[in-house]
Amino acid sequence: METFPHLFEPIRLGEVTVRNRIVSTAHMTFFVSNNLPTDRLREYYRARARGGTGLIVIEPVSVHPSNVASGHLLKAHDDSAIPWLKSLGDAIHEFGATAMIELTHGGANGMYTIEAVVGAPSAVPIENARYMPRELETSEIQSIVRGFAQAATFAKKASLDGVILHGGNGNLIQQFLSPFSNRREDIYGGSAENRLRFVSEVLCAVREAVGEEFPIGLRIPGDEFLSGGLTLDDTKWIAQRLQTGLDFLDINCGNYSSYVGWSLGVAPMSVPLGPTVYLASAIRESVRIPVITVGRINDPVQAEQIIADGHADMVGMTRALVCDPDLPEKARQGRIEEIRTCVACCAGCVGREERGQAMGCIQNPITGHEAEWTTIQPAQQPASVMVVGGGPGGMEAAWAASLRGHKVTLYEKADALGGQIPIAALAPNRDEFGDVVRNLTQQLKGTNVCVRLGVDVSSRDVLAESPEAVILATGSVPYVPAVPGIENPNVVTDWDILTSKVAASELCVVLDGDASERSCSVAEFLLAKGKQVVLATRAYHVGINLNKRDKPLTLLRLLDRGLISYAHTWIKEVRPGEVVLEDTLSGIETVFKDATLVLAIGGKANDHLYRELVALEGLHSRILRVGDCLAPRTAEHAIYEGFKAGISI
Repeated sequence: METFPHLFEPIRLGEVTVRNRIVSTAHMTFFVSNNLPTDRLREYYRARARGGTGLIVIEPVSVHPSNVASGHLLKAHDDSAIPWLKSLGDAIHEFGATAMIELTHGGANGMYTIEAVVGAPSAVPIENARYMPRELETSEIQSIVRGFAQAATFAKKASLDGVILHGGNGNLIQQFLSPFSNRREDIYGGSAENRLRFVSEVLCAVREAVGEEFPIGLRIPGDEFLSGGLTLDDTKWIAQRLQTGLDFLDINCGNYSSYVGWSLGVAPMSVPLGPTVYLASAIRESVRIPVITVGRINDPVQAEQIIADGHADMVGMTRALVCDPDLPEKARQGRIEEIRTCVACCAGCVGREERGQAMGCIQNPITGHEAEWTTIQPAQQPASVMVVGGGPGGMEAAWAASLRGHKVTLYEKADALGGQIPIAALAPNRDEFGDVVRNLTQQLKGTNVCVRLGVDVSSRDVLAESPEAVILATGSVPYVPAVPGIENPNVVTDWDILTSKVAASELCVVLDGDASERSCSVAEFLLAKGKQVVLATRAYHVGINLNKRDKPLTLLRLLDRGLISYAHTWIKEVRPGEVVLEDTLSGIETVFKDATLVLAIGGKANDHLYRELVALEGLHSRILRVGDCLAPRTAEHAIYEGFKAGISI
């Protein structure tokens, strides 16, 4: 009996049959150069098709020159797009997956350049862009409609299986539909019927261009979660009106001006699984065409239940597939325990996208490097490898070295693997982060890696064993700034607090070093215990470096619990029972009495073993450092460097 009978049942989208219900929805990868795809992008899609995904939607493609965007957005403004569209489609078709592409125009989400001015339905600023667009002329609207039709024609000529019109994520179609962004007084604005006109014309033009047998889908928000924006009832009405010309719907939520809605659209780990499935479910009840649901669907058991319960016909599992492209095939074969589960950290995927960097995954270094690392060649001569440190970097290094056929021993001085991750997972809304260790532990099963816990390796131990290579992943220790009185007993670290090693006073001053998860997590931990918490940061506001999906929800929770924050502020002095802060701009001091100072300012490399080894005579081992013992950073850096070190031997 098949483990997931609903998830792996084929489905018809118009005249096309998709082999299963798993969808990789369109998403920016930054594997695009000069608005053209690269080999890196093609191999990325090929890997997801090889792993068993049913429908792969190629990332958004611009349909019109007025869509002013960076060189990282694919363009299909003329028929030169046909060869590269076919190349991407062929890579997906090679392994039996269905290939479609998302057609988009950003409207107000575009970019100003010295030559161009962004156009939109109305002169309404979008929060994400923070500038005022101009109102599109009627002739320009009609030109953009033709652009959608032309791009769809290119997709059909390139032998793709269908197109999706991008009416979600705050893009132009959504801007026309929403009363929040559409304030026009002509035939394209005002009433709901008029606001529907643009997408109706796009759909009619595309259908006329590609014919009845070529599938057309539409992505729209189930709810914008925005005052004056689209509601679920609005979207149900839109879906009912458009369904006769469509073959399926793809339901997401929010827009770029809705902070909370935008967070739910690509929900972080603080949000329960499948937070927006109910939107797709409600819309599915009101239409007669298949509906795709998206949003924090990260394992096949959850996906199976969504379909079995009739909430949706297909499930978007995009981040789960970024993390483990082989998830569908592992699930189909019943190898559920081998799936590398996405923890919704939003760091390597959308977090990198926000910074304009090539997408990755903190748990999967191969993501984005499929061409070079999908197949790891065995070493010509297996070597003895000693990995010191059982945090994420050391665990990944040991696994990667074992792939090469080396004899690997992993040493950890604690009685369990994981390093700092189990500590971070103790914070509220961060427990799922602990699955990173579970996933790494599962990776090590079935390898030849010998794990030795409770062993504090010394330089003498390394000399005695004399391995051919040593990978040091000894991590870091909390950094303590050199300020007067820092040695006082009312100074503790975030590790001390999260592990309940010490008891804090009723007033806690948390010192933030990176304006990111570390300080916010310990502050939330203390607030949950009823403490009064002051969070002092050098940055211009608390959490400034949190990714855009985590930031609004994290700040909302902290403010709701009564956090007091001090921006551009740092520690000046600690006295017995007192903490003295100083505004770094004005120099004004603030004294907190009967307070505990909690240091959450990052780590200092624990590199003493490295220093000893490089000075050791008679040791002929190759020595590599990964993660925090090289320079304290994140789990993403540790795992990536661990993998590279392991396969380099």
